[in-house]
Amino acid sequence: MASEVGFSTVSLARLADLRKNAVRFMPLRSLFISVVLGWVWIVPHRCCADWTKTIDCPAGRVYRDVRREAGREEFCELLLPGSLKVRDGPSRWWYSEGHFGAEGSYQNSRKVGRWRACDRFGRCRDATYDLVYPHERARRVKPEIPVSYSRGQYIFDFGS
Repeated sequence: MASEVGFSTVSLARLADLRKNAVRFMPLRSLFISVVLGWVWIVPHRCCADWTKTIDCPAGRVYRDVRREAGREEFCELLLPGSLKVRDGPSRWWYSEGHFGAEGSYQNSRKVGRWRACDRFGRCRDATYDLVYPHERARRVKPEIPVSYSRGQYIFDFGS
């Protein structure tokens, strides 16, 4: 009946022999797996190596270090009510290690002050940004973020 269902009968001697072989190779298999996993987790990879922190955030800001592909971006983040996050403070980024991208400062998620930006070939240029652009100043735009958070809802004040 067992052979009709797809099971084959195996002698007890054969089962004992299979068990002995499995037990004999188990320590070698465990050693191999341990060595491979140890190599993967212990040996540092160039892409995962720690870079040094190059900016200091003002009080009340959180330091962020974002790694994308081969590059890196450092900036300070301000948490507003309602879990709204904006960049606020110094910022730097690199295309890859040794290939600088840009540096400057944010205020309420807007570039302000002197910024230095470089292309992938090392050609750099400097620019200065005002908190409120001239065309915004003509419309009397305020430099604050026109959003607040109350009773679980964001309130946008576009009248500013």
